[in-house]
Amino acid sequence: MHIDSSAVTDVDLKRDHNEDSCLADDVHGLYVVADGMGGAAAGEVASSLAIERVTSFFRPRVAELRQGELQNPAFRQRLVRLMDAAIQDACQHVYQAAVDDESGKAGMGTTLTMLVLLDRVAIVGHVGDSRMYLKRNDTLYPLTVDHSFVNEMVQRGALSEEEALKHPMANLLTRAVGPQANVVADVNVIDVYNGDVFFLCSDGVSKGVPESAVLQALSMSDATLDGAAHVVIDAANAAGGDDNATVVLARVSARDAEGSGPHEAVVEDKARALRELPLFAGLGHSHLQAVVNLAGTLDLQAGDIVVEAGKVSRRFYVLVRGRVMLSLHGAEVLEVPAGTHFGEVECFDGKPSMLEATAMTPSLVLTFERAHLEDLCKRDPALGVQLLWRFTTALSSRVDEVLRRGTLTEHDHYVVK
Repeated sequence: MHIDSSAVTDVDLKRDHNEDSCLADDVHGLYVVADGMGGAAAGEVASSLAIERVTSFFRPRVAELRQGELQNPAFRQRLVRLMDAAIQDACQHVYQAAVDDESGKAGMGTTLTMLVLLDRVAIVGHVGDSRMYLKRNDTLYPLTVDHSFVNEMVQRGALSEEEALKHPMANLLTRAVGPQANVVADVNVIDVYNGDVFFLCSDGVSKGVPESAVLQALSMSDATLDGAAHVVIDAANAAGGDDNATVVLARVSARDAEGSGPHEAVVEDKARALRELPLFAGLGHSHLQAVVNLAGTLDLQAGDIVVEAGKVSRRFYVLVRGRVMLSLHGAEVLEVPAGTHFGEVECFDGKPSMLEATAMTPSLVLTFERAHLEDLCKRDPALGVQLLWRFTTALSSRVDEVLRRGTLTEHDHYVVK
């Protein structure tokens, strides 16, 4: 994997100092934007210290992480924990620096948006209202959500996005690195494709430059990354230039373009299967990727048993392609069509499975561990609520299907009519 990058920061047209800090380190695959706050010199101290801490955390670890099982769901959970640990370390050091300082830096803090590029996998960490986008082909995907008062109001339907831009409390953050000793960070792991471009920026850019203009700048065929970054910075200044403006760009090129194809095909198979499943349909790009991260794969041959009757399972399954039959005491009960999930009741109630699931043809099945789902719901409660509601709806539909197709005997055995 080859990486090109650019990092440009501008003090803006109205200020005399720059509280933004940024970094682009192609050797270690580290890219960061931080927008400090706190008055006097506190903002630049907070932002530069935060970047120093997170990069010193990852630099000694990157080589080892690149050798890890990057497609393994458990390993990806480790990557999430490492990013969270790095951000907590930065938060504690910025907080302590403010406590120890007697020159007016009390309460200083910073946003922090960080990208770690490993081999075909990236870790995204985020606190505050700086932003990260992914340009893939001709589409710009947001990878972060602003931790701000006005964005929360927008999400609740109390403000429009246009009203939020002009709101008197537009600069009020709900999360930042440093004002407290700990912070809740948004962390995700995403798969990287050949040609992907990552765009990180401070709010001095996002407040004045619409996403359509960012996409246009990144899509200019004759523009270098430096050129594209300066086009966006100039647009931010043209829109008012009343805040520091920072852009970091990182473009990924596979050293072996053909070798990246199978990886991308596998990821697309997973994402497509999940997008078409009512359980996950309509999730945004980042939320869908968070679910994809949890998915293990089973390549089955005809006759392979997926779920064994009488055994406790801590997984549920999604059939991507092929045929799986559910049976009870050797009697066929229901064929699972591709694009359908099964095993969720046993996954969550912890009881031995009544039914046995057997592959009827060569099949591809995605597996989801209960522990990984629980961890995701704890890290992202908003996504957790969506998933739990969808599980409830799906189970209700499954019960309704059972009642319509058959009945239960006094021994809780399913009988097909």
